[in-house]
Amino acid sequence: MSDTKIPKSLSAKNTKLSSFINFYNKKLIELGLDKDKVDSVFKIFDNDIPTIISLQNEYLDFETSYIQQYKKQYKLEIQNQKNNDKQNKKYIKDLDKWNNKFYKIFHKTLLSDPAFRNHIIDILPFDTLNSIIPPSSELPLNRLSNLSLSDIPNLANLSLQHPHTLDLLHPNLPHKPTPFLLSLASTVDEKVETSIPDNNELKDVTILELNETKYLCDSKNNIYDLKTHKKIGIIKCSEDGILTTPITIDFI
Repeated sequence: MSDTKIPKSLSAKNTKLSSFINFYNKKLIELGLDKDKVDSVFKIFDNDIPTIISLQNEYLDFETSYIQQYKKQYKLEIQNQKNNDKQNKKYIKDLDKWNNKFYKIFHKTLLSDPAFRNHIIDILPFDTLNSIIPPSSELPLNRLSNLSLSDIPNLANLSLQHPHTLDLLHPNLPHKPTPFLLSLASTVDEKVETSIPDNNELKDVTILELNETKYLCDSKNNIYDLKTHKKIGIIKCSEDGILTTPITIDFI
């Protein structure tokens, strides 16, 4: 037979944990849980010393592992946020450069090409035009040909809502920068596998984990089911196309 001595009292460490458990039980009761049920579930903490110690030791092992995991995860997320901020600043800088070039080309084309002016008149309501270009007794077609570069940004941005506007501009206008794919920190205790079957149509996708669920995400922030590869949503962005934090998904 084993000579293991059965403890008859709690150590200071175990007593401290028991105090917290009793405190937590009272909070549960204050929140509306039935007192008799709470007491029946946790009555073990009143009369079974060995089981109390065994359970609390199990918790202490979990606590040690959790703290280590949390520190690693926190460090990973901080570094990840720094990388995201750096990429976001680059995107904003590239977008500003593109907008400046876009406004200049838009202005030049507006002044020199009557067909482009007609296009703007066709796609924008008359009241909208009146609200964003200087008032005049002239016809809209003539008013557009007299605009200065400072009058262009609002008009140009509104015209982008029509898909053919960019097609009518100078071919040397570069592609508009797209928001970068936000890098999400995966859990540190699991290696994320990013390979996709060769017969799948998805290309250039990565696996991200959000709220303990894994998804596939492409360079345009579209979200796909990890197993079926069916598109299920898109990462939410601001009106400027900048990814918002905390990360949320607009599901289809």
